[in-house]
Amino acid sequence: MNWNPAAKLITDLTPVFVRQSLKLAEPELACPNPISFTFEDLCLSLARTTSHQSAIQHWSVEKRLEWLRVKGFHLAAHLNLFVNAADEEFLFTNEIDIEADEQRTSLAAQVGTAVADLIMQRMGFYWSANARELKLRRTGKQKSRKIPDFVYDPAEGHGFPPGSIVVVEAKGSLSKQRAKRGPIRRLARDAYNEQVRHMIGARSKGLVVASGYAIAFGTVPGASSSTLALASPQRIRADAPSPVPVRSLSAAASYQQQVAPQVTEQARQMHKELMHQELSGREGGFGKPPGDGGRREGERRSPRGRIAYANYESVFLVCGAMNAAHVLRTILLGQSMETLDAERLVQDFWIVEHNGMRFWVGEGESGGWRRGLFAIYEPSGKTILRSVSEHRDTIPETLPLTVAPITARAESDEDSDITIQGDGLAMCNVSSLYNLMRWDLRAGDWS
Repeated sequence: MNWNPAAKLITDLTPVFVRQSLKLAEPELACPNPISFTFEDLCLSLARTTSHQSAIQHWSVEKRLEWLRVKGFHLAAHLNLFVNAADEEFLFTNEIDIEADEQRTSLAAQVGTAVADLIMQRMGFYWSANARELKLRRTGKQKSRKIPDFVYDPAEGHGFPPGSIVVVEAKGSLSKQRAKRGPIRRLARDAYNEQVRHMIGARSKGLVVASGYAIAFGTVPGASSSTLALASPQRIRADAPSPVPVRSLSAAASYQQQVAPQVTEQARQMHKELMHQELSGREGGFGKPPGDGGRREGERRSPRGRIAYANYESVFLVCGAMNAAHVLRTILLGQSMETLDAERLVQDFWIVEHNGMRFWVGEGESGGWRRGLFAIYEPSGKTILRSVSEHRDTIPETLPLTVAPITARAESDEDSDITIQGDGLAMCNVSSLYNLMRWDLRAGDWS
């Protein structure tokens, strides 16, 4: 994928306030506007959400991994063919008209889901799962059978009380009529009312839905803009901070998407400069992003164990670590890992080193969808797998985790570029793999 510029903008993000009472200490969230992402960012969110979607099919990990490969190749091919590579805005060209209506609708839904995940990442929600897995008990007399797509764990951040989760319904449109700003706003509002509202207050084994969001993305093929709408009973502040110096590479790289809220020539120039700094690995840029969504050095969070285990099952699956994923699925199903065959209790990883950090690629890696390899940040992998070895047949109530730091592409190291999200899911652009090591899932260490 040769996007030029390397990051795309969605310049129109509109909060849509819906009335519903919530029990929150700090009901306001902040989201950067415009939103910005690289091809690698988008692939990571596509991979995570696509893997989550297969979590309820009762397939073997081998079948799920094959499905992920096929689905991923299909999605990456469409992004390569139909995204306008030369425009700063995230746009699709009229060439997508070659697709049948149902295929274009399916692509829009997948892209909308990935963009929604990017929004949640930017707001500081790093751990997620398929909402259907939790079997949430709905409240009140609502009879709606519609379930939102995903749950996210705020990990006791943003003023949410312990045990809180939020639900998210994602929508997307590439229609010449329905992808305009007004219809996208209505789409987000309708999605909230139909698939989110009745889930507020729903419970499942110590978890409670404290809030919810419906996120809709749209762009008319051949048009010059795209749009996002975020419907919620929380106040969402969609803005960006004033440009001030930063003191670490992490701050510059983590929020390259934050530019002035209006798409003026000055804003575009500021965006270009910050992206140049991110891509060349130099310090500089904007200060801390609005709200608590920023990934700060050494930041620690404690997501609920059930969400963390479901999240990392999907992450390990994306990375091709099938045995690690299988063990997590076994525990999520209420079974002991001791019931598994011995060959299931070890996992081989290729080790990738970059700027003093290590990443793991599963031996059965699923590929990076035309760009690099999917991997997991080593501290994230060690924490979850050591939790598995310590508990074996139970899920801990919470799991203290260090949020994965941001890395920037090193100018002198073009063969080892890393893009990483908060849960540790990463994409590594490496020319070869070496140093294969074996992790003992029962002992919780290298064998």
